[in-house]
Amino acid sequence: MTEYIYKICSYQEWEIAQEQGLFSGSEVDKIDGYIHFSPIELLESTVTKHFAHREGVILEIESVNIPELVWEEARGGLLFPHLYGTFDSNVVCNVYDLNLGLTPLLMERLPG
Repeated sequence: MTEYIYKICSYQEWEIAQEQGLFSGSEVDKIDGYIHFSPIELLESTVTKHFAHREGVILEIESVNIPELVWEEARGGLLFPHLYGTFDSNVVCNVYDLNLGLTPLLMERLPG
């Protein structure tokens, strides 16, 4: 089974990444020193907690395409994938509009 991770960012950040061919992080990533991702199981709570009423996109990436990922404890001891670097924008396999909420396709991937 393929494991996907998700990056939430603004439309502008995604446009810049596509133009440059490289995603170097959103504003909060640059402040924290790493790119924040969420696994599917924690995506909905991440959207609710940090991105409610904001515009942007949800980038879907197969985790095997970013071998430098580090899974670290965050929020309540849960494990989140972090990247201490950049990633090629070509590894993004799907882009979802954040304003549409969690689309039926994403909902199908939620466990349980």
